[in-house]
Amino acid sequence: MDYYGTRFQVGCCFRDSKQFTGLTDCQRRELDKLNFHFNVALNAVNLELRKRGQPVSYTHLRAHETRSNL
Repeated sequence: MDYYGTRFQVGCCFRDSKQFTGLTDCQRRELDKLNFHFNVALNAVNLELRKRGQPVSYTHLRAHETRSNL
């Protein structure tokens, strides 16, 4: 069950990075430049959560999304 929770958190981080921080918008071909872009995009999501005072865990976001859809 722990693996599923971790998988969900990673999936949400990638989803948010694609939607809000341009994870898939990099057009560079050099590996080090792609690496830098991916790290910046993924860290931007985590920094935004910390800035809001939320833990860097996506399980609370999923619970909030479920409640707000009711």
